[in-house]
Amino acid sequence: RINRMLGANFIIDNFVQEGTYNWRTRSMESYIYSTKEQSVFIKSLDRDFHFYHGEGIQTEQSYKYTIQEITALAEGNGFNLKENLFDKNDYCINSIWEVE
Repeated sequence: RINRMLGANFIIDNFVQEGTYNWRTRSMESYIYSTKEQSVFIKSLDRDFHFYHGEGIQTEQSYKYTIQEITALAEGNGFNLKENLFDKNDYCINSIWEVE
């Protein structure tokens, strides 16, 4: 996406992705790691970024909440919880909130 939207020249095959669950923060964290020493240019920033072999970048942090926490977050911030949508294994929830 950075290549397409910001004019970067990331070579995707020069990176590997790893995801892990951080039980302390209750979040999924995703990283990409450089498989070699390399530089990437991002045209919209007019800047080069150097990566060492094995150097990582955090690309995502997705927090996980219980249904009770989601309800409390919605109601505590002026929303009505309309519906919870679950994946087929009930591992993930996407919630639909409505402004009160």
